[in-house]
Amino acid sequence: MPIGKLYPNRPDRRRTVIVMLRLISTTGFFLLIALSVCNDRTWANDRVYLKTGRILQGKVTEGEAEKGGEFILLTTETGTVYKLDKGDIVKSVLMREKVDTDYKARLRLIKDVATDHIELAKWCEKQTRGKTRFKEQIRWHYENVIRLDPEHANARKKLGYMKLADGNWVAQAEFKTRQGYIPDRRRDWVAGLSKVVAEKDEAYDAKLGAKRKAFNRWLSAAEKGNLQPAVLADICDASTLDLVYQSALNAQYNVEACRVHLDAIATVKTGDAVEGLAHFAIEAPNQDIREHAISLLQSEVDHVTAILYLKGGLKFSNRWHVQNAAFAIAEIASTDDYSRDFAMLPLADSLRTQHEERIAGALAPGRMNTSFGSGGTSFQTGGGPQTQVKEYRNQQSLDALRRLFEADFGFDEQAWRNWYIQNYTLSDLTVRRDE
Repeated sequence: MPIGKLYPNRPDRRRTVIVMLRLISTTGFFLLIALSVCNDRTWANDRVYLKTGRILQGKVTEGEAEKGGEFILLTTETGTVYKLDKGDIVKSVLMREKVDTDYKARLRLIKDVATDHIELAKWCEKQTRGKTRFKEQIRWHYENVIRLDPEHANARKKLGYMKLADGNWVAQAEFKTRQGYIPDRRRDWVAGLSKVVAEKDEAYDAKLGAKRKAFNRWLSAAEKGNLQPAVLADICDASTLDLVYQSALNAQYNVEACRVHLDAIATVKTGDAVEGLAHFAIEAPNQDIREHAISLLQSEVDHVTAILYLKGGLKFSNRWHVQNAAFAIAEIASTDDYSRDFAMLPLADSLRTQHEERIAGALAPGRMNTSFGSGGTSFQTGGGPQTQVKEYRNQQSLDALRRLFEADFGFDEQAWRNWYIQNYTLSDLTVRRDE
């Protein structure tokens, strides 16, 4: 039974011819009639014989009748498509198109010589869609040319051969492989290393995507109070560290949640992870969080590395942060002599620091203030410097030096330096490192 046209909006062939006849001259009329008749004779040339006795004529979809499927599709000249079960078919006769018949006839006439194979290969290439229709035949002919004439340059090039400097021919696949190239599904060939890197990048992106989804699921559960520390620790690695760090910043006013984040960050043994812990040891608004970050730096990180990141806080513009950094360094440096020695000079440098402060009561530029006094009303306008630089003594830095070295030179930075040079020579430091 017909299942309808595959292209329902496509105009009927005969209707198209009628419309065109109205637009062309009388001479063209006879030409179109001739073409239409000729086309009808060559287009609908396949026949399918059904068990009912009915014979359908049209065009069987190319190859369907030979693929071993359970049905075939037959399109009539009017565009009607029949889906026919092979169990209902007695036989089908597929008429070859004229170009196929012509090729068979030419093939029977050629001799097994290079010139004849070349001639027939070129004939195939010149036919309509010939390079696709006769792809296998063309290749077969050129292979025969090479068999008969191994140095035939044109046939070699047609099949993708390349001639090397030593005069030998090599297939493109072999040549590319020698050069370290690898076949790729998106392009013909890519450099071997490039493909390996690309595949690793794809694998990394896939893994990162899965990790990010897992983190989002964890975050949804955490927002409901289910923190799952072990799950977050498994998710947190170098690729997701930024996600966990940003989430920790958002949670820094929730002590329990922030501690879980910091525990996960501490499992990542990278400089970025140490820097993240150092940030919370210095700048976290809650003392419990700062102390927890310090304890993680003590237990999970090389102490000199931790001090290296913490000492940057001694130069912060915020005095409170400077004090916190000095306290954190003292806690970590007290665990071993080498860390203690490494911390000495940064702490001495931070005994006195300068900070910019806004002058109390100063007017911002462009502002005007009105005041009343015994002399009447007066006006003041803003302008000029609104801040001043002031030197401060940092008690936490001094307390750290006293604690670590059991000496006291007050806030005299130079005195601390001189004492350090006299008592901690290069040889002493070398011995301590060896120990």
